[in-house]
Amino acid sequence: MQRFPLQEAPRIDLAEAKGLFDRGAAVFIDVRSQDAYEQAHVPGALSLPLRDLRARADELPRDRRLVLY
Repeated sequence: MQRFPLQEAPRIDLAEAKGLFDRGAAVFIDVRSQDAYEQAHVPGALSLPLRDLRARADELPRDRRLVLY
C-alpha cells in the first residue's frame, strides 16, 4: 500500500470532526504525547504519539475513517 506524507493528509474543520464524532463515523487518534493524552483527550480516542505513527501505522483500523489530532 502506498502511503503519503502527513502534510498531504486532508484537513477537516472542527464542525466536520464533531459531526463524525457525534455519528460514531470515525476513529479519533490523539497524536500528542502520552502525558498530554492522560491529562485530557476526546472520549474514546486512541493514543498514538506522532513520533510513533509511521512505525505503528499497521495498528490503525482500515475500515473506518481516521481523524488525527
